[in-house]
Amino acid sequence: QLLLKASDNFKLIGNNPHPSQPGFCVDGGMFVDAGQPPVNERFTLVMTLPDHPDVLFSVESNAIEQVNKDEPSLKHRVNDELRMMRANYAGAIHVLERGELEAAGQKGYQVAISAPYDVVPGTQIRKFFWSADGVPNDVTRPFMEVDLTIQPTDDGRSTIHSDAEAKALWEQLIGSLRIRPGAVQR
Repeated sequence: QLLLKASDNFKLIGNNPHPSQPGFCVDGGMFVDAGQPPVNERFTLVMTLPDHPDVLFSVESNAIEQVNKDEPSLKHRVNDELRMMRANYAGAIHVLERGELEAAGQKGYQVAISAPYDVVPGTQIRKFFWSADGVPNDVTRPFMEVDLTIQPTDDGRSTIHSDAEAKALWEQLIGSLRIRPGAVQR
């Protein structure tokens, strides 16, 4: 049944590279749809950088139908999380950044910390977080969480040597996020 329905929605497009109807394009044709994609896009991207073996960057995105009221947003839980970290961590935790930040076309909240890395004495670990609550039924403004972790390798090596260098990398990465071309709003 599903295959028959899909074949009914297939249309040859020939040499027309930009059809005017909404749908999903494939080589030589397209599957026509109503132009109202369901709001169920979700992905998680985890990256390492070849020149920075001590860096891990991740992006989680989830188009939502409603705001998650079960868990407060980063902005509203950051004080509790910092208090818990300070209570359970032997070293001093320094807040490098904290506050509103617009990224990927939407308003969000960021926090960044620096702390001694207890696995390798004399080194620092740095973590940057940004989160946007998302807008229900709008695939161009999904719930997003972005995380950058800079953690020295087990032998104590790090390619990022200061909080300033860490902030510069964070600003470069968070500033490069864009909504995908052709995203539509319901």
